[in-house]
Amino acid sequence: MKRSPQELLEMSAAIGGTTVAAQQWLDAGFSPGDAKAYVDAGCFDVGRTLELKRNGISPLDIARTGQAWDYCSGNVALSDLLGRRQAVDSPELAW
Repeated sequence: MKRSPQELLEMSAAIGGTTVAAQQWLDAGFSPGDAKAYVDAGCFDVGRTLELKRNGISPLDIARTGQAWDYCSGNVALSDLLGRRQAVDSPELAW
């Protein structure tokens, strides 16, 4: 989908990237605010970040793991992150 110059400019500014990268984030359905939050958390791969979002892993969730870069580079599996999240959300682990 062709984006307006304004949309591309706003997303480029949000992610600190090129218009090509901005187009990818927009095409994946991210708003500039959401994309910025994930990028600030350490995410850089749009497709893998979309997997996080679809599985309910927020920018704050991935930032807390400290594994955004490892996940986006393919060194950590989504199942590992989901397992960690379920363990943290488990009532018996509540402090």
